[in-house]
Amino acid sequence: MERFGYRNEEEKTVGKSFMQLLDKLKQANTSIIDECEFKSISYITMKQVTAAVIILNKKVLLTRRKHGEALSGYWEFPGGKIEEGETPQACLERELKEELNLNTRAGLILAKSEYHYAHGAFKILALLTEILDNGDFTLSVHDKAEWVDLDDLLNYKLAPADIPIANKIKALFNAA
Repeated sequence: MERFGYRNEEEKTVGKSFMQLLDKLKQANTSIIDECEFKSISYITMKQVTAAVIILNKKVLLTRRKHGEALSGYWEFPGGKIEEGETPQACLERELKEELNLNTRAGLILAKSEYHYAHGAFKILALLTEILDNGDFTLSVHDKAEWVDLDDLLNYKLAPADIPIANKIKALFNAA
C-alpha cells in the first residue's frame, strides 16, 4: 500500500469513504466539522507529493494535465507521488524523468501546500530544481508545457493545490 496512506485494501476503502463524506460536509459549509478538525483527520490519509520549481530567465515551467488524467486541463508544477523509502529529491528527479524525460537535480524545499480534493488529500512539497540536460520535453501525462513569466503565473488555470506555491514563488522571486 502507499507509504503515507493505507495499510490494506479495507482501510483504503473505509478511508476513501470517510474522506468523501468529509468533503461533502465541508462543501455544504456545515458546522459539524470545523476546518481544523477536518485537516487533522484527513492528514492520516494525505498523500505526499513533490512539485518542481524550475526557473530560467524569470520564467517558471508549468505543465498542463491532459484529458483523461485527474485535474485534466489544469496547469501545475510537474512532479508526483513519493514512493516508500524515497526522499522528496529522489522522487522529483524520478518523476521528471518519467513524465517529461528530463534529467534534473532537485534541491531545497521552497514551499509546501496542503489541499483536499474530492479524489483525496495531498501535501505538496515544492522543490527548487535545475535541468541538467538540454531541456527538451517528452510529454506523457501532460498535453502542454510552457515557460511562464513570473508576472503571468497566476493568470493560468492552476490546480488549486499549486496556487499557494505560485504565490510563494512570485513573492520570493519578484522581490529579488
